[in-house]
Amino acid sequence: LLAPHSYELLLPAAHRQEEVVMAGIRAVKAGRLREARALLQPAAADLTAAGARAVILGCTEIPLGLGELDWRQEILLVDATEALAETCIKCSLPESRLPGALAEAV
Repeated sequence: LLAPHSYELLLPAAHRQEEVVMAGIRAVKAGRLREARALLQPAAADLTAAGARAVILGCTEIPLGLGELDWRQEILLVDATEALAETCIKCSLPESRLPGALAEAV
């Protein structure tokens, strides 16, 4: 799905996903945002160090936990919930014209 568009998917290593990302998500749920930020920012930085040009914030807690990023990387952050909401609104508008593959998928 991504390869034809020249995208490559980079994921955290399995142990980093559980020990860092999931721990950050649990910290957000417990209201410990500083702890979450301390866990999630290095995880996002790991992805940029591996060559990611964008990071998809694929869980609703991650944007809350990341807060204002304090590392100096230029990186696109994609809030999946926000992207979904924007697409739903665009699709509901009468003048909406979705591009190619997206129009076929809806």
